[in-house]
Amino acid sequence: MLLLTTPGRHCGTFRQTPWLQHVKARATITTFLQTRSVTMQAHAHPQPLVFVPHSEARVLHLIRHGEGFHNVAGEVNEEFYKLEQYRDAHLTERGWKQAALLGQHIRSANMPVELVVTSPLTRTLETACGVFGRPALQKNAPGPLLMTEQEGLEGIRVQRAALSGQGVPRIIANEMCRERRSMSHPCDQRRPVSHYTRTFPAVDFSLLEHEDDQGLPLADVTPEGREKVHHVRARARQLLQWLLQRPERHIA
Repeated sequence: MLLLTTPGRHCGTFRQTPWLQHVKARATITTFLQTRSVTMQAHAHPQPLVFVPHSEARVLHLIRHGEGFHNVAGEVNEEFYKLEQYRDAHLTERGWKQAALLGQHIRSANMPVELVVTSPLTRTLETACGVFGRPALQKNAPGPLLMTEQEGLEGIRVQRAALSGQGVPRIIANEMCRERRSMSHPCDQRRPVSHYTRTFPAVDFSLLEHEDDQGLPLADVTPEGREKVHHVRARARQLLQWLLQRPERHIA
């Protein structure tokens, strides 16, 4: 699974079907990325299918993050997405349970995962930790924590124990898989990198070039303050090219 924040009215919950059923049926998507493209000019005149060695393919498992506090508020009134209290929103208790259920499914299915890529937003980082992390049973356990202990705050975040990074695949934060960005929605704006490195010590944030979230050029923003679709598509292409250059073959 590639942990994304994906564009759409609601940033990350599955309201139509039970979450785990949705994960099993649709969200665990296996896609082979090839090093050369296969184009179909028309149904009547298809081009020959191009095969590539299996060693050059990549298997991606795509999911969305668990339920966030901004999702719950947005279901009541979409204008609540614009509230400052939901800036870079945390997962709800239900969102954490969703992540735990997905982790159980991945382990029971023996899905090999060599690398986890997540957008640098709290809800996706917490989802990654909830899926792959293990309880930190020893305070002085070797290696950095995957996530530090989190104090609860009513309506903002839930209390969580620290999670160990032992036995967890490498987790990398990448700006290219962020949700469609918005200048008017604080929930889609990230925090400083220094905050993330303190909260998620075992996650690799080296690809984030700037300490603070950067605005978008005016040419790439709609009159409503949303990132233009063509810019999102360009980021998606860059992300796929980056994934193809990775040595790992099974990427979540």
